[in-house]
Amino acid sequence: MSPAPDSKHHRILIITRCSHPQGGADQVIASLCRHLPAYGWDIHLGLTEGLRFNRPEGYLEEYPDLSPIACTLDGTKGTRASRIHAIQRAIRKIKPDLVLSVRVFDAFEAVASIKGIQPPRHMT
Repeated sequence: MSPAPDSKHHRILIITRCSHPQGGADQVIASLCRHLPAYGWDIHLGLTEGLRFNRPEGYLEEYPDLSPIACTLDGTKGTRASRIHAIQRAIRKIKPDLVLSVRVFDAFEAVASIKGIQPPRHMT
């Protein structure tokens, strides 16, 4: 597929944990962030932040070129509700056309709540 430089840009928010930035999923995310803009995507990278294990600065040390598109999703209160609210705040601010969640299961409820739908019971 060849790039579509004249197409309308679509906004995507990629949400990921950042506890192990050297993993394969994170390498795929970095590749998407680097290459999707050539296909008309405006990329935003939401990095989860926890009290101990999810450190956005460690992720950005591994992928410094992604720093300009990164935002922190503050989950340092350690509650599911605070993580969901952090994701909702990012979605409302960025207004993405697409949310891609990688290993951040609270994103499903956050998106469902914003869209006004009930997530499947096994996700709550």
